[in-house]
Amino acid sequence: MEKNGRSNAIAAKLWSVTDLLRSGGFKQSQYGSVILPFTLLRRLDCLLESTKLEVLSEYKEAKFECAEDDFLFQITGLSFYNTSEMNLNQLSYENRVNDLEFYIQSFSKNVLDIFKSFDFFNTIQKLNLSNQLIDVSERFASIDLGLDEVSNQVMGVVFSELSHRSLESSLEGANERLTPQDIVKLTTSLLFSGEEDQLSSSKLIRSLYDPTVGSGSFLSAAIEHTNSINPHQLLSTYGQDVSSESCAIAKARILLSGQEPNNIKLGNTLTHDQFSSANFDYIISNPPFGLSWQPFKGSIEIENKSLNSTNRFKAGLPRGSDSTLLFIMHVISKLRPKADGGGRACVVVNSSCLFTGDANSGDSAIRRAILDDDLLEAIIALPENMFFNTSVQPYILVLTNKKAINRKNKVQLIDGSVMGLNSRKRVGMKNTYLDTKSITDLLEKYDSFKGGENCKVLSNDDFCYRQVKVGLSSRKFEYERVPLNTEIDTYLLSTLDDIHEGYEIDRSYIDSKDGQMGKLGVEFSFDLLSSDISIQGREFRYFFQETDADDIGWDIAISKRWHQVVFNDYGASISIDKSKYNFFKFNVNFDIDYLKLFFQSEKWKLWLVTYRTNGVASSPQKYSTLRKVINFPDLKEQQEIALILNESSKWRKKLITLEQDLWREEKSDYRFERYRLPVDKGLHSRVLDVAPYPLANIMHHYGSISESDYKARYELLLKLFECLAIFSNSLALGFIEKELNQDAVLSILKTQKRYLKNATFGNWNNLLKLLKTKAENLPQESLLINIIFSEKLAKLFDDAVIIRNETSGHGSYPTKSAARDTFKLVDNLYLDFLDMFYDVFNDYCLVRPISGVWDGNDHAYELEEYSGLGCYPFGLKTLSSKTPFVNEELYFVSSQNNEDKLKVFPFVRLIDLEEDSGLEAFYFYSKVQENDASNTYDFLFISHQQVHKQKQLHSANCIEAIYS
Repeated sequence: MEKNGRSNAIAAKLWSVTDLLRSGGFKQSQYGSVILPFTLLRRLDCLLESTKLEVLSEYKEAKFECAEDDFLFQITGLSFYNTSEMNLNQLSYENRVNDLEFYIQSFSKNVLDIFKSFDFFNTIQKLNLSNQLIDVSERFASIDLGLDEVSNQVMGVVFSELSHRSLESSLEGANERLTPQDIVKLTTSLLFSGEEDQLSSSKLIRSLYDPTVGSGSFLSAAIEHTNSINPHQLLSTYGQDVSSESCAIAKARILLSGQEPNNIKLGNTLTHDQFSSANFDYIISNPPFGLSWQPFKGSIEIENKSLNSTNRFKAGLPRGSDSTLLFIMHVISKLRPKADGGGRACVVVNSSCLFTGDANSGDSAIRRAILDDDLLEAIIALPENMFFNTSVQPYILVLTNKKAINRKNKVQLIDGSVMGLNSRKRVGMKNTYLDTKSITDLLEKYDSFKGGENCKVLSNDDFCYRQVKVGLSSRKFEYERVPLNTEIDTYLLSTLDDIHEGYEIDRSYIDSKDGQMGKLGVEFSFDLLSSDISIQGREFRYFFQETDADDIGWDIAISKRWHQVVFNDYGASISIDKSKYNFFKFNVNFDIDYLKLFFQSEKWKLWLVTYRTNGVASSPQKYSTLRKVINFPDLKEQQEIALILNESSKWRKKLITLEQDLWREEKSDYRFERYRLPVDKGLHSRVLDVAPYPLANIMHHYGSISESDYKARYELLLKLFECLAIFSNSLALGFIEKELNQDAVLSILKTQKRYLKNATFGNWNNLLKLLKTKAENLPQESLLINIIFSEKLAKLFDDAVIIRNETSGHGSYPTKSAARDTFKLVDNLYLDFLDMFYDVFNDYCLVRPISGVWDGNDHAYELEEYSGLGCYPFGLKTLSSKTPFVNEELYFVSSQNNEDKLKVFPFVRLIDLEEDSGLEAFYFYSKVQENDASNTYDFLFISHQQVHKQKQLHSANCIEAIYS
């Protein structure tokens, strides 16, 4: 942990140069082009300082150019040198550009090539034109990156962090080069899982290879991972990439980790393998998703047809639109042979390479070869939206030619698609992150090699099927899939019987490798993991299994004309002509309400339509309809859809009734509350369940007031909005304190102290507007802060203040008609509030830390949570955080990201009801009461909990500081 803290501090110091770059007109996407090469330069500058004089002396005396490099390398003891008399601290002001360029050109060729790949000379010119070169170079020269201060291991971590910051901030193609750190961490951990004993005890040099090395994320993570197991373990790293800029970053990373940068090669891995005769102990890769190999198909096809033993692609060629399986075959060819100890590989892929293509395809042939050689150990499914440039769901393949005995001829499927945390903040398309717990859970599932929740161990044969050619009486052929090791005739008889009479099996359609009837195909399908619905499209008969009309256990009956669907209510009397219906059982779990709505929808009707070759629509036929592909959402989404559609249906009925009522001829008192839409009450209940307790309590009382008491209802809603304004100000002040400091908060509040002496709703509204202007230059990326400083919330408060000033406490008691009109206005604001804050309250919860401990990695806290009405006393929850809480203070914390938290300024407090009573209640700040005798201040707080003392005098240091 200390090492991580050290590396983070150094990275932050180096990244702080962005302050200079921003003022010099550099875009965020250009920061990396300055910071990365300058960091490399400063590190090399420090490392060479101790041998500089000796190198210069040897360089001047060297008479034979061919011997120069060897001598200088020996003197530095490193894989690089510099023959200039300068260093970064000795560049002149007048000739800074020329001096710096000469200094860089004096490095050994391997380092000079890295700087050229960074296009660093062009960057120097840009810095000079913006008058930033002197400031930037001096800032880097002032940071000590010598070996005594920063070890190679820490430096490698520092540069990795800077690389990720640089690539994440880039808006111009960086996403294609960057594998997110959470995926890197999980994949690296999987690669070395089970290897700990060998790595900790062995003194052998192990080799690691990344054929799509990109910026070197995997290699750096692997070095860090193996160092954590055994600091003396030597891991020799190799990589290749088609991008010169990515190679430059990767080389710099490797160089700064104390390794040989020349092992990072430039070139297309598929067409020009730079390590053609090498094999490796470990291989890790994230090939580009959906990369077509058609532009270089010639060389690929030549190798595929070659009889050479080094032919990487002999298993087959995949479809031309995706080269992932080519990369997988390349990875397999690079594994160290089993006789020499074997190798392991982890490859991050998208779903298409797992199951695209039937038994006749090259894709299936490649998958078959992988199983034939028993190379596939596990497949781990990850959530969608994990990458910066695509929302597709990624998978990790674990490949090895040295399986443990218990894993032989078996494949482990692990479904991690529902793990991780969803973030409101998107970076590109990424808003899903694997937290430490999710990564640990996935690794434990992998290590245990046991079936369980979202995990299953299957035989290799479970992924195989026979593709059988079936001739129909219509003289057309269909392909049927038969599970491997299943008697084909018996299976087809049960599947096709009564669907189409007179079918014939083409027994001449055989597999070319094993000579058996039906071609063998392979799919790595996660449908084998559970009986729940896959979001992937499947044939209709996959979801609905046909059964006999006399089977009392049928679930639905569909008319033979496919226009009517009847559900079995199990016990209720159902009168239908069974001869006119086909009967089905559910193969998977459905939400019945959703399914009933689906079979009434236009989507179902459109799906049934089949077109002849001449474009004319025809009636659906049983055989073809059962084999048509249909998509269903997962069970949870079905339930949500059904809820919304049912509420919408009630809404539409209410609107129809309202429209008819409004146009009636007689004029009388319209009772609009009769048309309160059901969805509003549902939203009220959902927000009530998750709102912070002090607000939820007011909402609860609002719901208990008689619907005809318009004045009481709108007055309580206005009080809710005033409390919401106080709460919003407390969060806004917490945000400013977090981003700046407490002095900045107090400085703002001191300018408002005369208004806070007796704070009104209008004062709170104006204060929030002021805080918004003070926070304009601060990063406002969270959902919470965006809502608090939104124009929509500002308008809600403006409207509420106007209504409050025009009604409450002003004039005589309103007539029922006037009260109803006011209520309508306020109730519309309430609906805006519910809509605006549902996502916020669903994500964030109000907590107070009670106790905490430091476990050497994180702060582990026990907190009281105040969400919804809950119970009293409140429940406890545990939470881990990298940054500490202050005990007994209130915080508003995201459930998606524990580091996204704000300390609530004490305008909202938990206060003891009575001294030593052990009972507390929430109170909102109201006004100051000066104590002349003691020259101190007390502060009046008001509670809106009906069962508690309504007002309390309370001392509050933070507020008192405003008046001191």
